[in-house]
Amino acid sequence: MIFLQPWVLWFLLFLLIPIIVHLFNFQKPKKLLFSNIQFIKEVDKVVTQRIKLKQWLLLIARLLAVASLVLAFATPVIKNHENSLGNSGNRSVIVLIDNSLSMSASNPKGMYLDQVKFLAREIVKSYEPTDEFQVQTTGKLRLNTTFVRQSEALERIQEISFHQNRFSYKKLVEILPFLFQNAGSANRSIYILSDFQKSTFLSEVTEKKWSEEYKVHFVPISNQTFKNVFISEIQPESHVFEKGKPLTLKLKIQNLSDEKIPKLSIQTEVNGKIVAISSESLEPNEIKNTSITYTVQETGWQQAKIILEDYPIQFDNARYFSYYVAEKHPVLLVKGNENSLYLEKFLLEVASNFHLKSVNTFELSNEDLKNYEVLILMGIKELSNGNANRISEWVKQGGGLLFFPHEEMNVKEIQNLYDQFKAGQWKNLELLTQKVLMENPDVDMPFFKDIFLPSKKNAELESPHFQKIYGFQPNPKSVYQNILKLKNQEPLLVQSRIGSGLVFTFTIFPNLKWSDWVMHSLFAPLIYKSLWLASNAQKWFLQMPIGESEIFKIPSLSKSLVKLKRDNKEWIPEQYPQSGILSLNFNKLELEPGNYQLVQGDSLFACIGFNIPISESDLTPAQSDFLKQNGLVLDTNTNVLTQSIQQSEQGTPLWKYFLIFCLLMLIAELLILKFIR
Repeated sequence: MIFLQPWVLWFLLFLLIPIIVHLFNFQKPKKLLFSNIQFIKEVDKVVTQRIKLKQWLLLIARLLAVASLVLAFATPVIKNHENSLGNSGNRSVIVLIDNSLSMSASNPKGMYLDQVKFLAREIVKSYEPTDEFQVQTTGKLRLNTTFVRQSEALERIQEISFHQNRFSYKKLVEILPFLFQNAGSANRSIYILSDFQKSTFLSEVTEKKWSEEYKVHFVPISNQTFKNVFISEIQPESHVFEKGKPLTLKLKIQNLSDEKIPKLSIQTEVNGKIVAISSESLEPNEIKNTSITYTVQETGWQQAKIILEDYPIQFDNARYFSYYVAEKHPVLLVKGNENSLYLEKFLLEVASNFHLKSVNTFELSNEDLKNYEVLILMGIKELSNGNANRISEWVKQGGGLLFFPHEEMNVKEIQNLYDQFKAGQWKNLELLTQKVLMENPDVDMPFFKDIFLPSKKNAELESPHFQKIYGFQPNPKSVYQNILKLKNQEPLLVQSRIGSGLVFTFTIFPNLKWSDWVMHSLFAPLIYKSLWLASNAQKWFLQMPIGESEIFKIPSLSKSLVKLKRDNKEWIPEQYPQSGILSLNFNKLELEPGNYQLVQGDSLFACIGFNIPISESDLTPAQSDFLKQNGLVLDTNTNVLTQSIQQSEQGTPLWKYFLIFCLLMLIAELLILKFIR
């Protein structure tokens, strides 16, 4: 036990007063005339003993009453061994506030963020003005931050707003020493105010513990588990978006409650217009896969969102996404010495969504590849180093290439391009003297989606006849798929992912000298699908979680800053240029859910839908036992919270018990005076 006001103990000297009064009777005795003292002598001894006992009891009661009163004013406390370091003097205090988007949820007391800001101020006020403070948020944890005075800490708490970032127990354990690096006191405490979601706070755990030099306090804003329904995934059934054609979106909806949702309203908006309305029923705790289909009405960038009518949790009701619908895809056809009337006729007459420009090999150097989505190298014999370098960089930045070999092509020069791709190794031309059939394609590949009717998927295809074929060995370390191959496993069509782009390598040329596959039913669908995938190589269906998005790369040689724009507001993300590629990091921006425009100068690169991370939608709190094992859990009641802080920092106060004991001694004095005569 220690005393927080030890100077009050000097008042214990007043205990000498009743002792002196007791030992020295300053009252003069009075003389009384009495006729016969014979009986008085007989009771003298008994009465004297009783009086002395009464006086000693009164002395003890009064001494204890005065002593307990003085001790009460000296503020006695018992230091809590597990929570206190025994340090005295000023204290270093960190208040860590969870300002993630899940804190926009509310209960009868109001919105979570407003509640924790109020409690944070009360925590700071419960300390002395001479203590030092540091205000941190989970959205922007800053290491090596200086501590400030009480008044400035209160101002910083008031300024806190929402900012999404993942915050876990493991991260807290790792950064705690760095947060206190500039602390001026050895008495160090941290208060963490949060909803402590299990899906985020316990997403990363560790067996490591923080040092005992830190006093860790958890202030859970709520232990209530809300029912919540949200969209956990939106993906297009196909990445081919075409005006006037249906677009199907596949949804995954989760019902995190023990209640059945009979009719959940689902509304789809594109560019501010409602394009589809539907409803779904969900069983308790069901994860349901469903779909929405509507007709694409416009070309260009489409900013869309899907809205659920879910109460009371509404912060995650809308999911945003953007996608690009091209009016016509620009295609550059580079023709060599060997032509294919079948391919050219198909591109000009059938593929109406593609705008075709044809040039010869010598004119290729004059073309700016950035003006095209797809490049077709059809029967070229040679390729210069300069053009190979240009094509390689263009593909890596998102371009799509279709390559058809020439019978007399310079394999060494073509291999130079494929070496830059790291896509595979070309071999010699092989003349097929014996009949070699094509292996039935794997129709479950994503490439063949929408090509075969469900009833025809397992049907045996009649194989084309092949007269000659180039040997090609895909690089096993690359990302590729053998779309078509012969029975002897020689590839006919290989799809390779090169950076952000796609390369479709055909090992045969599309004319009858090589094969009759140009007359086959598979020819047109294969070319059409290859063109579509190549023109949409970057998959312009964009949605990102706020604070957790991956690095976004765009082709750019401009020195102008890239900005995000929305509602006349601008944000500048971190950007790192390298070899014509600009890498963008959006994670440190304070964004709200919604669709944003990505611009550089007057150029619109893309529209991106930013959403609340899925983990924030699961409001299940972490188990209280986990918090109790790793720190002190405080009540959110203001009075209880303040008292808990005082006990944690100073110890358990005993002044109440000393006052009660003082009253008991005063009552004892009255009883002694009344009953002992």
